[in-house]
Amino acid sequence: MSENLLGRKPIMIDCVEWKEKEELGYIFNERNGSIYTLNEMALSIWKMCDGNHTIFDIVSQLVKTFNLKENDAEDETLKLLNNLIAEGVVRCKE
Repeated sequence: MSENLLGRKPIMIDCVEWKEKEELGYIFNERNGSIYTLNEMALSIWKMCDGNHTIFDIVSQLVKTFNLKENDAEDETLKLLNNLIAEGVVRCKE
């Protein structure tokens, strides 16, 4: 994976509210009224979308927390981030 991509820092968009209940997360996009449900792993990724953690940081945390291989953690992270970016609830900064 490109160092440049892994060095980017995902950040939640301002018009998003989210809640955590048990091991699930719920994202509400105020712009279009959409609600998204996150499983435990997706919630871990979401919580690190604060503009301070790089994608590499997120992948490393998934490896530790969920006992994943690095390639699997990278795939899961990028898949979710691409979906969240497409839905307009996350953006990546350099």
